[in-house]
Amino acid sequence: MSVTLNEISEQPYAIKKVLEDVEGKKEAILDLFKEPFDNVIFIGCGTSHYLAMSASSVFKKITKKRSETLPSSELFLYPPKSLEKSLVIPISRSGETSETVMAANYAKKNRKSKILAISCYEGSNIVKESDLAVISSEGKEKSIVMTKSFSSMLVAAQAISTVVAGDNQFLDELTKIPKIVEDIMKKSQSLAEEISTTLTLEKFVFLGQGPFYGTACEAMLKVKEMAIAWSEAFHSLEFRHGPKSIINEKTLVTMLLSDSAKKYETDLIKEIRALGAKVLTVCEKEGVESDYTLAIESQLGEFARIPIYMPILQFLGYYQALKKGLNPDVPKNLTQVVKLNFI
Repeated sequence: MSVTLNEISEQPYAIKKVLEDVEGKKEAILDLFKEPFDNVIFIGCGTSHYLAMSASSVFKKITKKRSETLPSSELFLYPPKSLEKSLVIPISRSGETSETVMAANYAKKNRKSKILAISCYEGSNIVKESDLAVISSEGKEKSIVMTKSFSSMLVAAQAISTVVAGDNQFLDELTKIPKIVEDIMKKSQSLAEEISTTLTLEKFVFLGQGPFYGTACEAMLKVKEMAIAWSEAFHSLEFRHGPKSIINEKTLVTMLLSDSAKKYETDLIKEIRALGAKVLTVCEKEGVESDYTLAIESQLGEFARIPIYMPILQFLGYYQALKKGLNPDVPKNLTQVVKLNFI
């Protein structure tokens, strides 16, 4: 079995284990948040940056506290004024990504910020820079492309939000995610394979509003990394404002249907289909008119179910790569860890 395919399938266990790590560090997280931070800044590079987008959205919703997202390099090149009174949450699978380590070091030493790292490696440099770290031990991957590391570290960030907010109901929702992901895995895989084998596609567009925008960006990246294909991501309703001009009959638009914007997004699906594109809708319930539909049926709120949307998006990149004769385990021009020579 392909390493990447195997690691996509291992997400339920990785998510379960990272929830245990957060539970074991609950008191330490609460102690860290006793300090009155003005802002919580999530940072990362590539996949981890897109993860940070969704994590920040969840944090704001659940805790009612201020939060923002930055690419790691922005933090030290264009530091926000609030950095001195901020908690920085760097996210890095390896814990060795140069810009993320540099950002954490800069925030800690030059701005006296506190650091709460999320990684898959306990002994990494990002963990050494941190005041506290949450580790997805089962999120470690052999593949270059991030899959189970993304979903498990995202759940880690969601769980941190529940601890800070004392929201036991949201925590209960998170504990249900591993079983739901396991149950939906085969359906996600078969649908992605069906789309890839039956359609001739040249363009991929991923749409998501609110907490799903970061997920849409990550889906866009999976298709670029594995299938070396044209792909873009947009806030759902922004697609009308210019980007829809790229649609043709060889375009697949994937809508990550939200609760808050469902009415507007379902209208957009109709418009996109009328323009000739095929639409894949990933949603909570059946009943959406679409060319392809994956209904999660999770009974979870939209801010909890973000990780459940991920497998089909990863499978889509995987099977598009196979269709083009590419090896998803060895994506072009990429390495597992980005380290800059001048650091």
